[in-house]
Amino acid sequence: MPYGIDQNGIKDELRFTEEDGSNKSESSIDELIFQAIDEALSILGKRSREAVYYFLESDYGLSKEEIPSNLKMFHEVLRMIFGAGAYALEKHIQSCLEKKFSTYIPLSKDKDLIEFVVEIKKINRKGGV
Repeated sequence: MPYGIDQNGIKDELRFTEEDGSNKSESSIDELIFQAIDEALSILGKRSREAVYYFLESDYGLSKEEIPSNLKMFHEVLRMIFGAGAYALEKHIQSCLEKKFSTYIPLSKDKDLIEFVVEIKKINRKGGV
């Protein structure tokens, strides 16, 4: 069963607790995920980063704001564009996610970006951002 979907196929509204005790919605978490991805892609340079976003939107109909909710497609497109180099880029994205969420998850060669984000969300569901 996909993360965030209940047994009836309905997306559940996950809540995350901030340091001040207030709740943070799934959309707020997705915004932090997008910020981390954007920051990580900036190592390519502004024009290259924008080219990746343009390619995602023009060829796949995926706007940059939709990336956090469509990580599988994003992951596949990175592999198509960068080949083996996508691995290094995804590890950099993971590092940026750790900074944004103030958490540490040991990097694993077997853990891809999607699994990493699922783990980040699980940690934040339990303990807050």
